[in-house]
Amino acid sequence: MHFYASIETPCIRFIFVFRHRIHANTVRGRLRAAGLGCRRPLKASRLTQHHRRERLRWARHHITFTQRRWNCVLFSDETRVRVSRADGRQHVWRRRHERYADACVLQYNPWGGGSIHVWGGITRHNRTRLVVFNRNVNANVYTNEVLANVVVPFMQDTFPEGNGILQQDGARPHTARATLQFI
Repeated sequence: MHFYASIETPCIRFIFVFRHRIHANTVRGRLRAAGLGCRRPLKASRLTQHHRRERLRWARHHITFTQRRWNCVLFSDETRVRVSRADGRQHVWRRRHERYADACVLQYNPWGGGSIHVWGGITRHNRTRLVVFNRNVNANVYTNEVLANVVVPFMQDTFPEGNGILQQDGARPHTARATLQFI
């Protein structure tokens, strides 16, 4: 009887063929000795060829920017913050038989617990106020609450010469027709 153990990585696929059963701990020990460890995978957006071309185009366009020019860029981003717990997998270090100890139990609201959506911007020497949304963000909300009320006054105060650049990502509210018309 043969036992097959398969270990796959993005680059290499190992297949071991054994005549005898091998305990899983033995395999884990050998993998650790080889410098491999069990880790959570990186979560990242899938980059298509189009995305790569656009990033390269952006980099080539901005390669000639001087430090003075980068000082005139307002970088902005937004995120969702969960109120009751973290979005990712959580771990706790504990001893055996401490599973139900108060310090080892993660309490959560089974109905989600809510979240908030926040937006902010920074330059080399300054930052905008933080905008907290109490509803879903679409192009109209983004244009009225962020661009008109925060970005335009900030850019006028920070870059009175009119040489400021707003750098934002490709989120739908940023690329919507209404937003582009406002800009």
